[in-house]
This record gives sequence, C-alpha cells and structure tokens, in this order.
Amino acid sequence: MKVYGFQVGVMNTDIFSVAGLTIDYGPYAFMDYFEKNSICNHTDEEGRYSYNNQPYVARWNLFALINALKLVCDESKLESYMKTFLPQHEKVYLDLMNKRLGLDASKSGNSNLHLILELLGSLENAKMDYNVFFYRLTHLKSFEDLSSILDIAVFQEPLQIWFESYKKVCDEQETTFETRFEVMKKVNPKYILKNYILQEAIEKAHEGDYSLVNDLLKIAQNPFDEHPKFERYARQTPINFANIKLSCSS
Repeated sequence: MKVYGFQVGVMNTDIFSVAGLTIDYGPYAFMDYFEKNSICNHTDEEGRYSYNNQPYVARWNLFALINALKLVCDESKLESYMKTFLPQHEKVYLDLMNKRLGLDASKSGNSNLHLILELLGSLENAKMDYNVFFYRLTHLKSFEDLSSILDIAVFQEPLQIWFESYKKVCDEQETTFETRFEVMKKVNPKYILKNYILQEAIEKAHEGDYSLVNDLLKIAQNPFDEHPKFERYARQTPINFANIKLSCSS
C-alpha cells in the first residue's frame, strides 16, 4: 500500500500479522500532499512510523517474530531469510510504481529507480496531491499541455523538470499515450478515501444521517468508476485539510 501513500500510524508487533498485514490501524491515512517523512499520528514525535520508515518497521517486527520462534525454529535460517525482505519489498514497490507511470520495468536496467526517486522529490517540492497526480497523469493526452497537472501544483517548476526525464524514458521505451493508458487505468484509481472525506461522513453519522457512509462504501468498492455526484472527492485535498495528524483516540 506504500505505492498509494497509505500510512499506518502505529505499526506495533501486536497489530502486525504473520501474513504481513496490519490488522488494527489506529490512526491511519492515505497521503494527501506528498511528504516522504509524513507522520499521520501526532503522538509519534520521533517519526518511528513515518511513511518512509514503514518498510523498516515491518522488518523490525519480523525480527521480533524470529525472536519469538527461535526456540522451535532454526534462528540462523530465519535471519538469513530476512535478508531478502527489503530487496523483495523494493522489487514489488518499483514494479507497481512503474505501472502507475505506465512503464515497463523490464525494459530498464534499474527499474526506473532514478526516475521514480526524482518524481517523489518533485512531488514533494511542488506540493502536489499524490494520488490525484497519478490519476491525471493517466489521462494526459500530450506532453505539450501539462496544465491538467501543473495547475494544481503549488510550485510547478519541479514537475516541469521531471516531465523532461519522464518523456525521455517514454521515448526510449517507445510507449504511446494509448499503451500507457491501458496499463495505468488499472492501477490509478480516481477516488482515494482521505481523512477529510471520512470526517464528513462521521459528522453526518453523528447527526443520524448514514447516507454518506453508504455512498463512500460504494466509492471504496469501485474507486476506478465515475461517481458524478462526488466529483469533488476526486480533486486535490483542500490545503487546510492536507496531511492531518490523528491520534489513537481520534
């Protein structure tokens, strides 16, 4: 879920299943404006569970599991296997990020790592809504007109520079807008349920109106579809609601 900017505010061992799933989210969030060190839990003052740290926390949790199993398993074998965790994570992450960009990772010797890192830096510097960027990139028709994307960036220049790198890779891979669209439309949803949207539903529910709760459930089940009544939820998060930090009692 890191590919979609999902953050778990408290990723302790007691909520981390042996399948690698976080089963009690507490404070959590889909990222609004991209920040690699984003913290969605305001009590996490040191940033242990920041967006960028989450793969390393997952690895730490698995080492804690090894410690619990060492009486019945070969500890050295488990530790040896754990050395593959971060490389496997990186491979899956890069494969999915390439799909979000409509690219073929197999055609690049480094899975377009430099292009992806450059993009993340550009999104952060541009102050750009993370998932809205990918949806609008999916529907981009020409590199000559980037207004559908740049117009919602607070600072445009970082993305303008990145697009030069992206265009170069697209040319090298000989991909067209049509072929990229076929890949991207399957992995870049139009709707991501962010905290400010959920808060609207919570406030209505407190008043006894559960209609928005039900509507958001339908949207969550069909995030790639058009939902004309809720078009505003497909836009960038209003800046005053962006990257809100929650707590376990929120």
